[in-house]
Amino acid sequence: MAYVNRPAIVQAAHEVSTDELVAAVEELGELGSSHPLDPDIRQVALRLGVQRRRFARPLASVMRSRRGSVERTTADVQQLGERAVRQALDTEHLSIADLDGLIMFSTDARVLLGLSAHLTHVLSLPRSLPLTALAALGSAGGAQALSVAADDARLGKCVLVVGAEAPSSALPDSGGADGVDWLVARMLCSDGAAATLVSPDPLSQPSVYIEDVWQRAALDPGLAPPYPYRPETAHTFDASPRAVQSVMAAAPHLPPSWKQADFGLVHPGSTAQLDALAAGGCAEAVLSPARVSLAEDGNVGGTGLLHVLRRLHAVRPPVGSTGLLFASGPGFYAHAARVCWVAGRP
Repeated sequence: MAYVNRPAIVQAAHEVSTDELVAAVEELGELGSSHPLDPDIRQVALRLGVQRRRFARPLASVMRSRRGSVERTTADVQQLGERAVRQALDTEHLSIADLDGLIMFSTDARVLLGLSAHLTHVLSLPRSLPLTALAALGSAGGAQALSVAADDARLGKCVLVVGAEAPSSALPDSGGADGVDWLVARMLCSDGAAATLVSPDPLSQPSVYIEDVWQRAALDPGLAPPYPYRPETAHTFDASPRAVQSVMAAAPHLPPSWKQADFGLVHPGSTAQLDALAAGGCAEAVLSPARVSLAEDGNVGGTGLLHVLRRLHAVRPPVGSTGLLFASGPGFYAHAARVCWVAGRP
């Protein structure tokens, strides 16, 4: 048995509306910035479906940053990730001593290394506690982490999963061919963290039970990130046409019955990605929770699935409902699971 319990969500401190962000980007243009702007940036923003997003640092500071900074990103991720871990444990009235493992994920392996070191220090993690770090999976990182944790849970282990992203300080300057992707990514991306416990028995009611897992690797060079791979540009993947193409390539291969589930834990990557899943046969009931999360939370990377799950705890599906968990990473990887909304053991 493998149960995903109620997640803890940590949102970054500074909420930024689309109007505020559009004004800030337009001001850069007026000041002669090299950022290439779409002729109608406001229409671009509206098409993305994000009404508000959160940044770890004030908007003025974010817009002044001319280069992505691993140091700033790591510091933000460490702070967000630590808070998420503490909240997840407090929610279930557990401590580090109750854990059999810790699984961490983030887009950039360099940032993830810093998060791992930070959590080990501030939480006084015992050396005997198994640590698993998943990087470079982009938006699929959260889905993969939950599946790895589910494997442990079926062996009777209680595992904490935590992910954190801070793309607002990771995105590089927009110069060159990546300018449009930079602009869209800035509109899409949000900073935040999430954590949840995956356990052999439900710790809270209700919970999500993972029944089966599906994975697909699409070895298509046209969908892969540019070579040589630069971790700081991975955050712009969801803003590129390759992300939609990746979803379109994966959707036809999903089991047909999964696409007609009662609810969804789908990565809220962008409106175009969700529309691609709809065109691939996914029911709107599967996609609507992700659309709401995208509008209210923005694209929070691999933690997006847990943001969607937290919202489902506020508007709960009927007990016994089946669900589709789905996320795709940078071009070559898609991950899905059939899940069930349960109260107690099924």
